Amino acid sequence: MLLPPRQSWARALFSAFAVFASVSLTGFALAQSAQEYDLKAAFLLNFADYVEWPPEAGLAADAPVRICLVGDDPFGDRIDHLLKARPASKRPLILHRMELASAALNCHIAFIHRSTPDALRQDLHVLADSVVLTVGQGPEFEKAGGIISLGMREGRVKLFINLAQAQRHQLTISSRLLSLAEVKQ
Repeated sequence: MLLPPRQSWARALFSAFAVFASVSLTGFALAQSAQEYDLKAAFLLNFADYVEWPPEAGLAADAPVRICLVGDDPFGDRIDHLLKARPASKRPLILHRMELASAALNCHIAFIHRSTPDALRQDLHVLADSVVLTVGQGPEFEKAGGIISLGMREGRVKLFINLAQAQRHQLTISSRLLSLAEVKQ
């Protein structure tokens, strides 16, 4: 059945608006996601300045801190740009990307990003007896025994720190960083 011209025009306009709104919202979500990971990358890089490692970590005061991205890399090249822009006066950092948590045993900070809770738990198990600061995101990471979890609340990064886990890993987290976080004992 053919619609009268007025209804056809209204439907076409509505369809065009729906497509435009869908594309705009997708673009907004991608931009919001990019901003989220810019913020999280900045926090990740700055953790090196607020954590002390035990002597067995082999980290002299002027030695670079090795940060490893384990699994999927949600940061892309954003973290590389932030690393290049890091002031020379701050502690030097070296960034590595790897698939296996066992390769992160030589790192000081491991950001773990996995698509399944089982893989996440397995990675944390591999690093359980190390002096590696484990960082991730979301409640699953917290439940699995990660040390610092990065969340988002009202457009801001929210930190969740498991202080008992940090102590098991022989890590000392500065009071300045702890004051920014929700701390679990």
